[in-house]
Amino acid sequence: MSRIVFASEGITEVNLILKILELNNEFSFKDKKDKKIDNRELSPQLVGNYSNNDIYLANFGGINNLKKFIEKFCDGRPTEIDKLIFIVDADYYNEEKQNGGYENRRKSIEGYIRKIKEQVEKDYGECTILFDYYITPNNKDDGMTEDICLKSIKCQKIVNYIKNEVIENIEKTGEANIKNISKSTFMMVSATQDPLRGSSHLFIDNCFSLFNQDEKELFEFREFIYKNLIINR
Repeated sequence: MSRIVFASEGITEVNLILKILELNNEFSFKDKKDKKIDNRELSPQLVGNYSNNDIYLANFGGINNLKKFIEKFCDGRPTEIDKLIFIVDADYYNEEKQNGGYENRRKSIEGYIRKIKEQVEKDYGECTILFDYYITPNNKDDGMTEDICLKSIKCQKIVNYIKNEVIENIEKTGEANIKNISKSTFMMVSATQDPLRGSSHLFIDNCFSLFNQDEKELFEFREFIYKNLIINR
């Protein structure tokens, strides 16, 4: 039996993966009543089984904690893991700091994967772990998981209105402190559908039926998750 770990940047990504796994009739959850993980725990947690593979999820709590997660992973029992998949936001390129954005995130993740391989080879002689990664929203552009949600949610008239008019008018008041337009837009949109679920992870967890499952970026992300539920050597 193989062990596969999805290591995600935050609770939004974790909940999206969990909802995607729910859609797969062949996936068996460890606990069918409680399809969640403990977000206070950095180590991978078993969530279920697919095709005789144990599937684990980990929330390393932000890109700044990725190094800490990798150190703990390498200090544990890395040879017991057959595949490690990273799910991170591309975010947006910051010209002043020369960071963020898809290309920088790709180079960073590939660099971390090399370091894991080198450390495992140093400690155990060889590294047989398979690696993969997905940089949201689509493995090629700047953005984040909330951008997948904004494109997938069915109320596109509201999305466009908030994105193109409301955000701009709010910023003109001089009283707003919007640091992340995608997150702020999605919170506003979700509040128009269910005001009690006005955060990304809660809305995904409770209102996933409001997403268009055939939307391109959500479909591609779902297919990436399903592809990595098995081992192909």
